[in-house]
Amino acid sequence: MERNETYSLEVCAYTSHLAALCQDNILKSIDRAKMKGYYDQWIDGKYLLGCALFVDLYSPVVIVSKLMQKDDLDIPAALSGLLNSVKELDKLKSKPLTQWPVFAATLDKCTIVGESFSYQYQELKRFSVAIIVIELLCVQGKVVLV
Repeated sequence: MERNETYSLEVCAYTSHLAALCQDNILKSIDRAKMKGYYDQWIDGKYLLGCALFVDLYSPVVIVSKLMQKDDLDIPAALSGLLNSVKELDKLKSKPLTQWPVFAATLDKCTIVGESFSYQYQELKRFSVAIIVIELLCVQGKVVLV
């Protein structure tokens, strides 16, 4: 569960920093415009949920990647890590997307404020559209691990 907390703290810090940079008159206007574009991307509901989805997907694979990058490559350990990664991916495959650890934690931290959605006090754009798109993908079987 530690990775869930780390993920959410990084998103909050990053969006806060980008929001400050968007209004910083020390930066050139073209740089402020770039920061505004990055900020808009990070507060988009699709981006937030997509990041959560990929953290869940790639977490099991990280184990194999780390084992394969060691100087003293241990083939049996790497194969064992690969099998464990496949088992973890199979566990994800058997659950609906809303029960994947980081994705579910991200959804839990999203709150409704008036008619809009918020993540750690940051209003999210198009979050309801992102939820509908993800639900449609799940229903149509597009979010499937093979």
